[in-house]
Amino acid sequence: MPQSKHPAYNIKAVLQETNIAADTLRAWERRYGLPMPQRTTGGHRLYSQYDIETIKWLLARQAEGLSISRAVDSWNEQIASGADPLNGFPPSALPATQMTLTNPSSPDTNLASLRAQWITACMNFSELETEQALNQAFSIFPVEAV
Repeated sequence: MPQSKHPAYNIKAVLQETNIAADTLRAWERRYGLPMPQRTTGGHRLYSQYDIETIKWLLARQAEGLSISRAVDSWNEQIASGADPLNGFPPSALPATQMTLTNPSSPDTNLASLRAQWITACMNFSELETEQALNQAFSIFPVEAV
C-alpha cells in the first residue's frame, strides 16, 4: 500500500518514530537530498509518512552494512528505473540495530535534561555531543526556549 506523501509531521515526530539523531537527519537532507521535507511559511520542516518510511528504509540498508552514500545510490537507482524502493518494504519496519544512528544520550526530551546533557558534553570537551544536544533541543523547542 503506498505511503501518504502529504506533509503532516514535524521533526520531533520523525525523530521519535525513527530514533535518528536530528543532526544526522539534517545532514542526510543537506548532503544527499533524502528525505526532502516541505517547509512551513515559518521555515519549519514538515515530513510525510513516505518521508518517514524513506528514513527507515535507509536505516535498514545501513543495518545491512551499506554506507549511507551507497544506500542513497541504491534508492536513486531504483527511483530512476521507475521502481518505488518502498514496495515490498514492510511499513514502519525498523532495523533491529540502529548502532551509531540513534542519539547516544538518554531518551529524555525535556529542556532541563537536554541542558544537562549539553553542559556535561561541554565539560567533557565533546564537540559532537554538544552539537547533538543543541540540535535535539532546537528540533523540539522554540529558539527562545533553548
